[in-house]
Amino acid sequence: MDTCQTLVVNEQKILRFKSLKSTNLYLQQKLQEGDDIVNQVVMTDYQTAGKGLDNNRWESEPGMNLLFSMALDVSFLEAENQFRISQAVPLGIINVLKKYLPKNSLYVKWPNDVYYSDKKIVGMLINNTLSNRMMDVSIVGIGVNVNQVKFGDDLPNPISMKIITDSHYDLMPLLVEFIDSIRQSVSLLKSSDGVKMVEESYIRHLYRYGKKARYQYKGKIMTLMIVGFDKFGRLQLQDEMGKIITCDLKEIKFLMG
Repeated sequence: MDTCQTLVVNEQKILRFKSLKSTNLYLQQKLQEGDDIVNQVVMTDYQTAGKGLDNNRWESEPGMNLLFSMALDVSFLEAENQFRISQAVPLGIINVLKKYLPKNSLYVKWPNDVYYSDKKIVGMLINNTLSNRMMDVSIVGIGVNVNQVKFGDDLPNPISMKIITDSHYDLMPLLVEFIDSIRQSVSLLKSSDGVKMVEESYIRHLYRYGKKARYQYKGKIMTLMIVGFDKFGRLQLQDEMGKIITCDLKEIKFLMG
């Protein structure tokens, strides 16, 4: 782990490292050591062991993208409602991206990646801690493809802000925008009206919602249509016979093309 630089941007304290194994792992370790990590933000120019959902590798060219984690106080949420965090956070990200990119092309790919058309622009990994039947702290790790234009051939469908707009972006002001927007989005979960707003917006932005597409489900390639999700966040799809399939992350694979 490299030495840490403490930055203050728009009153937001940010710990910045040249290199880290993982920003999420850093905050998890601090939490295990007994530190109060709520509202902490950690960023790094390079991750040596960055992970996305389901242990997928997250590749990023040093200093070209945003790689950060934030610790959110979600103690107001019941544990059974933790999927709401996976709804609110990507919507907060999309609210910022809409300022810079064509807004009608931005989607949340279940459960919480952000897509531009059919390509991945934001990856996310959320680690929640519980206290009895309530949530406690949510550590949200986010990778935003900002200025990188070349990606490894083994990555199936990456895209970046620069590829889309041919513009270069200043990372620090962009980071502060994301932080503020994510916090605002998560704070909506404190009220029933806010929860309704988040859930409706999530459905509006849900990638492939109501459209037939190809998936691999339990090893079998099928044509299915996303129709929603249950209260635990499991994806619900309808097959060609009208039967509803409810599945967890590891049971379903989105097929491209």
